[in-house]
Amino acid sequence: MIDRLTEFVDRLRLLGVAVSTSEVIDASRVLGLIDWDDRETFRSALSAALIKNSAHRFLFDVLFDVYFSHSPHDLQLPDEATGDLPEAIVESLLLNDDRALDDLAFESIQRFAGIEPGRPVGGRYYQWKVEQALGMSEITDRLASRLASDAQAGSILDGRLSQDEARDRVAGFRARIERIIRSRLVAERGPEAMARALARPLPEDVEFLQATADELVEMKRSVASLARRLAARLSYKHHRTRRGRLDFRRTIRASLQTGGTPAYPKFKQRTVRPDIVVLCDVSGSV
Repeated sequence: MIDRLTEFVDRLRLLGVAVSTSEVIDASRVLGLIDWDDRETFRSALSAALIKNSAHRFLFDVLFDVYFSHSPHDLQLPDEATGDLPEAIVESLLLNDDRALDDLAFESIQRFAGIEPGRPVGGRYYQWKVEQALGMSEITDRLASRLASDAQAGSILDGRLSQDEARDRVAGFRARIERIIRSRLVAERGPEAMARALARPLPEDVEFLQATADELVEMKRSVASLARRLAARLSYKHHRTRRGRLDFRRTIRASLQTGGTPAYPKFKQRTVRPDIVVLCDVSGSV
């Protein structure tokens, strides 16, 4: 496990996430305090030890699923194949039966994904094939209808809450499908190849002209956070140096009025020069 943790941290650093040696030591100590089979606790503990910037959490989650994924042999096809998969999925989502949902997700992948060994296709394509074959929108509607009937919802608000609950549960089932597909691809191609294929650049590394809408939102958040830090730094520097250094001669002269006691210290005036950053392109016109 320590070797896998080292590979995981090396990949984070390679992709731009700053992880110090002391944080790696803290993460290794965490391994002795938690149950490795509880994946969410494992994920939360490692992220608390290694991740300092919320913008880096997405990259952490992707690499965590790659380097600490379940083996595809952990899940086995049920003894009897389920006939009506969408109906079985709705029933299991109603009961929140995790084991049944894992089995149904595995069976859905076996039937509809068509994973071909050696084919350079990402997991998104296989997940899209499974979701299209199952009809996720119909499953969501059927689940929302069942939730509303079980709760005897009568108002528009109750119906909307049932719809939101159905979306959340179906999103969790989609995550199961994605996790199992990723586990199979990791077993086939290795964690390093999958990490290179799935990892996207951090907000601070994205090129402006090629940024997507989501990446632009993340960049604005990063810039806003940086602006607050610079403003706080300048304010601290201004307050710290507002009166400048002690003017010893003027303080001694002023102390003559109080019998030699420096009751009114004098300071040299200083001008705070803010940091100036110039942003420009490197085109021929410049």
